[in-house]
Amino acid sequence: MNSDRKIAKMICEVGRRLYKSGMVASNDGNISCRISKGRFMVTPTCVSKGFMRPKDLCILDKDGNYLKGGKPTSEAKMHVMILKARPDINSCVHAHPRCATAFTVTSTPFDPTVLPEAMLGLSAVRTAPYAAPSTLELAKNAADAALTTDVVLLSRHGAITLGCDPIDALYKLESLEHCAHTLIYAKLLGKSTELDPNEQEQLLTISKEVYH
Repeated sequence: MNSDRKIAKMICEVGRRLYKSGMVASNDGNISCRISKGRFMVTPTCVSKGFMRPKDLCILDKDGNYLKGGKPTSEAKMHVMILKARPDINSCVHAHPRCATAFTVTSTPFDPTVLPEAMLGLSAVRTAPYAAPSTLELAKNAADAALTTDVVLLSRHGAITLGCDPIDALYKLESLEHCAHTLIYAKLLGKSTELDPNEQEQLLTISKEVYH
């Protein structure tokens, strides 16, 4: 795993990219990553993701208890619960991508099987049931959904993506929002159609061989 200092710089860079892309506004969004000695690094509350500095970040112990740094994001429990449930991943990125979130607001199924790029980069996309932000219920809903996917839509509350590091999780979030844009445009033009089962199976095989 990268050193704690490198991870802190990576988290700040991901925050800047989220802010610049418009996937977060004001002080929205949060990022987490495992660091040495089984601890977690998370972003602070009430700080714009576009202007964070490494010294602003917060360190939590393996159970999510505060150790040092700024005041942790109110969604820290969601990040810790997911990271503990998924020892195969190291980082989570939560943001409010507009197009992807619109699918949950309208209860529209999100179907990545219409685009090869979405199937290769995202595979399954799960939607966690609604719960108020910052609550234990939301954390549990997100962690349950994340057991079977790296891409979780949070009903009416954006998305959280999982990766080997913050950049990897960010890329999945970008792919999610790009797919959401395409699906919305396709809906405006007419009915979208899924790739046939054989084509889907081929893409899943390619994904396992090339991307994992």
